[in-house]
Amino acid sequence: MLVFTGFRLAHPHEFVKVRRIGGEQLLVFSGTIIAVLATDLLKGIGIGVLIEFAAIGFFGTPFRSFFSPAVDIETSEGSVTITVKSAAVFSNWIALRSRIHAHSRAAQLIVDFSSSHLVDHTVVEKLHGIAGELAARNCTLVIRGLDTHNAVSTHPQSARRRAQAS
Repeated sequence: MLVFTGFRLAHPHEFVKVRRIGGEQLLVFSGTIIAVLATDLLKGIGIGVLIEFAAIGFFGTPFRSFFSPAVDIETSEGSVTITVKSAAVFSNWIALRSRIHAHSRAAQLIVDFSSSHLVDHTVVEKLHGIAGELAARNCTLVIRGLDTHNAVSTHPQSARRRAQAS
């Protein structure tokens, strides 16, 4: 079963799909596959996670932001704004999601990334997924500030880096 799953994951179509998301995702995907083949499943996945940490570090994410994003929360009548001031990446998604769910009783929940320097693919994908959950709770999720970022690829859910001031 593991061989069959590995064969399906290593199919050339999967590489094309991952490349469309972004070059850094292709690096992580390829590195993880090579590490799994060279070692074993658990070590390979661990190496893949380390490659992802290296990639987000390369984009300038400070180590303190790897596990807990710096956020400001403002509450106004019927609306809550969560402003992410650091990077929003795969490793701090659980902390960010907890803050989002803690305020999901509001009529409108705004997640503002205009102060963030990096929003990775995982966070963009998960936010689009969580919007449906919040709608079932009568909460509208508004994602703001990504227009001040450059997408790393043309994929609608690719990672975004804040545009450099000229």
